[in-house]
Amino acid sequence: MIVRNTYSDGRTEIFCNTPDEYNDLCCEYDLEDCGNSGKYVGFSWSHDDKNNVDVYYK
Repeated sequence: MIVRNTYSDGRTEIFCNTPDEYNDLCCEYDLEDCGNSGKYVGFSWSHDDKNNVDVYYK
């Protein structure tokens, strides 16, 4: 299940739990792998600078 949170500053955080969901998001956004998240324990994360999107995945 993909969960999207968009904030008033234009930033979007997206959470996904499966490799298929992550692969779908990779097609939608230009994601750069950023490693393990220090913000959400147990998640890795990727960022799309152009669209101001952070994707967190397990």
